[in-house]
Amino acid sequence: MSQPNPPKDETCSYNCPLCGRPCCTEPAGPSGLCALHDKGATPSDREAAARAAGRESLADHLAAKARRGEPIHGVDLNWAQLDEAWLAEADLRGAALNEARLRRAHLSQARLDGANLYNADLQNAWMPRVTLNGACLDWANLRGVRGLRAEDCRTIRPSVPGFRSVKRMFQEADDRDAASSFAMREKRQQRKDLWRGRAEWLRSLRGLRRFGQWLTHCVLEAICGYFENFFLPVLWSIIIIAACGLAYASGDGIMPAQGTAPPAELRQTVGLTDGLYFSAVTFTTLGYGDYRPRPGPWRLVAGAEAFAGVFLMSVFVVTLAHRYVVR
Repeated sequence: MSQPNPPKDETCSYNCPLCGRPCCTEPAGPSGLCALHDKGATPSDREAAARAAGRESLADHLAAKARRGEPIHGVDLNWAQLDEAWLAEADLRGAALNEARLRRAHLSQARLDGANLYNADLQNAWMPRVTLNGACLDWANLRGVRGLRAEDCRTIRPSVPGFRSVKRMFQEADDRDAASSFAMREKRQQRKDLWRGRAEWLRSLRGLRRFGQWLTHCVLEAICGYFENFFLPVLWSIIIIAACGLAYASGDGIMPAQGTAPPAELRQTVGLTDGLYFSAVTFTTLGYGDYRPRPGPWRLVAGAEAFAGVFLMSVFVVTLAHRYVVR
């Protein structure tokens, strides 16, 4: 027979912020809260409360509550030993799980919205279809986690350590697309964090260094998506070749090289096709020698285009290697 619930005046007085009313039926301690909700309770206090409820361990106690469908909102499980705990469909919204051990835990369809999993050990946990809206995964050990999809992790609390933990999990799982997505999220969050501290940029040398880091982030994201998107260098190459080709043609910026054309052709205006052709061979540094820029600023334009071509082609090769070879 299941034990009757304690009297109303002896139950936990924890007022759940999610439902707006007391929803815990655990016996209250001297503080008016149960061992699961009392921030001052120690892990041994929680284990003792689980044994008092007729369970062998805290993990068994939580598993029983999860099976009965009882909410476990806002419980304080910091440093809890929950290895191999069966918490399928458990409602752990807002739970504190800092540095908790959840190795090989069964968390299928668990609700972890707003949970704090800072430095939690989730190695080899089973986590299909969990909800992690606003959950903190900073420095969490997600090695070997099974069933967790990229879609489940997109709504975690934005932070550099959190995105890095998820990225490493997908890297170990050899999911290149998901790892690339969270690598970009990590870098973007670094850029946002640097922007938040922009008030200190001009006050010290450290601030100037942070400004340089922010500017580097902006350039890398625009040019190659932090070496994760190899289509961006190709797009920039097409834009530069087309823009310079139009400029050469409309501004009469090139002419046939002497010795490769009759004198009459040297005075002729080049067309759009010639401009695009010269722009392409300049960008790729082929330099066939049949056309050359006219004296003046056009030589500077051609030199800048050649430099941009070498730079973008190098970025393209590095991005391909970073995306498909290094990993």
